[in-house]
Amino acid sequence: MEIDPAAIRALRQRLGLTQQQFATKYNLGISTVRDWEQGRRRPHGLYRQLLERERNKRFLDKLVR
Repeated sequence: MEIDPAAIRALRQRLGLTQQQFATKYNLGISTVRDWEQGRRRPHGLYRQLLERERNKRFLDKLVR
């Protein structure tokens, strides 16, 4: 499952985090977060899995409310 730039931005915003806060929380450079959100780069490996997991968790939380 691929995560598009808009989904990454939406996830970060739902978490209530700025790009800097998101980068700090997940031990990333802010330039990496910007690149993901602007579609210049895509998350790979563990970061992709982490983002998918967060996205799925938020989706499931909405379903049970």
